[in-house]
Amino acid sequence: MPRYATGTGLLDFDRRPTLFGQYALSHDRLLEHQGTQWLMHYYLSAPQGPGPAFWHHLVSSFFYVGHEFSRTQVEREIAAFVGQTEGRVLAERTLQSTATIFLGTYLKSDGLGRLGLLNQLPAYRYQVTEPVSPPPWAVAYALLDYWKAHFQDQLTVSLDTLTAPGGFASLFLMGAHDFNEVLRALQAERYVEVYRVAPPYQVVLLRRDPEPLLQKLYGKQ
Repeated sequence: MPRYATGTGLLDFDRRPTLFGQYALSHDRLLEHQGTQWLMHYYLSAPQGPGPAFWHHLVSSFFYVGHEFSRTQVEREIAAFVGQTEGRVLAERTLQSTATIFLGTYLKSDGLGRLGLLNQLPAYRYQVTEPVSPPPWAVAYALLDYWKAHFQDQLTVSLDTLTAPGGFASLFLMGAHDFNEVLRALQAERYVEVYRVAPPYQVVLLRRDPEPLLQKLYGKQ
């Protein structure tokens, strides 16, 4: 469980509660809040971690609405990814247990099943379904983390970059329209400005303090 808590962003690598973990502990001890679950998914799936690297690869490869895939495909992707990135060959039992952990996380109610991302079909097949919409303040909090990891020294980022396949918005299975709604909420709080004079449109980061977003997420404004 400590490894899971670290991968989901609740604990840091020294096993101390992160800022997100502190708010979840104070306001959502059962980890049932939609915002909590979406942020846990984000941290598992973000390319920079802290979740395992293969998790981001699997989410990027399989998680788009309507897509069907098999358990065998998941196992093969894990094997290929570890082989390419680490030069290791995983035992069959390890591949099976790793696939079970990944799929079970999104199917079980005591995992992230409340997000409604996966539906289990017969014959060990799965379908990505239209998920519960993430609260805008959860997406906003994740955006500040993502920006810090990938665009640390930049004040502006192309909107196309954030909404491209495999980019930030796709981690939440969000299209351009839904992501623009999040940006509007952030604009109202003076966190970002969006310049739409001419394409490519630019998102300008105005603030980097994440805690007020958690306060809004958990209703502690």
